[in-house]
Amino acid sequence: MNDCILVITREEIRKAWENTDCLSFLAEAPACYTGEGFSAHLLPQGRQIYTESVLSRDEVRNVIHEEMWDEDDDYIEKLTEFYYLQFLKMQYARMAGDEFYLLWDAEYLPCSTMSFYTPDNMVYLDIREELCEDESEIWEQLIPGLHKRIELSFHTGHMPVCADYMCEMLDEIEKREYVSGKTFWEKILHIIGRKHLGEMVFQCYEMYGNYVVWRHPEKCILRVFRVFRLGADFFETNRISRSDLDWLAPDFDAISFEEGHTVRDVHKGVFENEEYRKKLTPLQMLKAVQGEYREKELIGRYFRPEYLMSSYTTDPLSEEYRIYEEIGDRKSCENEKQAWLSYQHAVFLCPEERERERIVRKKNALSTTVPGTSVVIVSYNNRELMRECVQSIRRHSGSDEYTIVAVDNASTDGVKEYLQRQKDVILHCNQENVGFPRACNQGIALAPNGEDILFLNNDTRLTHNALYWLRMGLYEADDTGAAGCISNYAGIGQMRELMLATKENYAVYAKRLNIPLEEPYMKAKILCGFAMLVKRDFLEKYGGMDEQFSPGYYEDTDLSLRIRRAGLQLRICLNSFIYHAGGMSFRKRSDLDKISERNLNYLIAKWGTDFMD
Repeated sequence: MNDCILVITREEIRKAWENTDCLSFLAEAPACYTGEGFSAHLLPQGRQIYTESVLSRDEVRNVIHEEMWDEDDDYIEKLTEFYYLQFLKMQYARMAGDEFYLLWDAEYLPCSTMSFYTPDNMVYLDIREELCEDESEIWEQLIPGLHKRIELSFHTGHMPVCADYMCEMLDEIEKREYVSGKTFWEKILHIIGRKHLGEMVFQCYEMYGNYVVWRHPEKCILRVFRVFRLGADFFETNRISRSDLDWLAPDFDAISFEEGHTVRDVHKGVFENEEYRKKLTPLQMLKAVQGEYREKELIGRYFRPEYLMSSYTTDPLSEEYRIYEEIGDRKSCENEKQAWLSYQHAVFLCPEERERERIVRKKNALSTTVPGTSVVIVSYNNRELMRECVQSIRRHSGSDEYTIVAVDNASTDGVKEYLQRQKDVILHCNQENVGFPRACNQGIALAPNGEDILFLNNDTRLTHNALYWLRMGLYEADDTGAAGCISNYAGIGQMRELMLATKENYAVYAKRLNIPLEEPYMKAKILCGFAMLVKRDFLEKYGGMDEQFSPGYYEDTDLSLRIRRAGLQLRICLNSFIYHAGGMSFRKRSDLDKISERNLNYLIAKWGTDFMD
């Protein structure tokens, strides 16, 4: 019998394991160990291990603090918690008492008995269709030649680890003398670096799984793992029972309870309805209530690694810049402004200095230029959302493409102090909350002369290629006044019915969507203001937001109508997806209905009841 590290980080998840007694499903690994500080009666047969005996948390925190020295303590703690858990799972290989140990994240509850090893001692590595970042750029700097080998993901919430293979991988990392640090985890942190540490992209399951199918493919079988995602949207965590797991078992191997999710009103009682259960399978019921559910369609369930490796052996993004250079070549005869934007974006994507210099010469040979974009963000508390928003702009755009302008409306949670520390942010701090429209106008006034204005909510995340395609939409024609994106949370025409587990999943979805299309634009009557790119010429001539709509609601509709009245077009860019959490600043107000009704009445008084036409 092998050790099992059951990683429990939330109290309600611990109770779910107790209520369902699903620990017995981990048949070959009866869980000798639990995480620190959890009840003994969960694992009465188990020994207790304290995480500090495996890896020092303070040492990990100190290295993160060295990289992120100017960040506040709360943020350092958040990063430490994430990376420490990843490294803990890896470091345990050096003290494991058996050939294998099982890592299991407790937010995934198994629905039936799980087996991880074949009779001839091969191991099942579970895979699934999961949108996740490709970390090959990090891996190859640590172990040359290691990159993502299969398109599917090992991010299944668990991993049976061969201690020898994990130790072999860690030893290889520690041999890289050109990477600073002595231990594997120090080297990983330094390779990720200050620029990307905050994105928390590193996943030990992904790295280890791809290492094993590369170095030891003869020792493993890939098995499709079926997960009921977003379980907390349908089941109350403290009420899920063993009978619920038994009902799910024919269609799913596990159900996951991601943090921050609760049962939606429209889903309450649906999956507990015995009449429904008699007529429908779990998969049929899920498809009925969650139309966007998709599982990878594979014929069969077990595969040799080489069967799935052939189609994904290189990083397709390393050559992506050539696509945008070719767009620039084509547009140079049709639309020089779009050609200029395409060359600029190709330079940002290109990893080789000589190639970048060559493309810059093409851009400079054009007879026109395009102004940069001032990203105007209104800030009111929600420090972590603001941090993620700013980081996403930096990650997915070249520094010559944008200027960040933030206007803080008297925040009290530390977001103002965070913004003050950002050297690339132009910041204005109000002494009181002046509302969204007025703050936007203050941002316009601070923006560098000539730059177009992207109004961007602080609860959004810019994604791969999103700003480029928005700018292409804005310069599709001279009569375009504004461009908008598509999103998971938006108005009519811009909304995509999509429910994914994490913000990172949406980012990977966007990477697949934000590509050249035959017909990338659609004319619109109004655009949503959460990510709305407006030509500066219009704002200089006709003014910004109507401040009568303060504190907010319908100011974007009014701006859209004014742009159209000026004879300009609104365009939706179908290949520019931006993640939007939605309503984070207004959600806590108790007077939303009154504000909305008042502003709608003002809009109708200003434009008439048929304002859409």
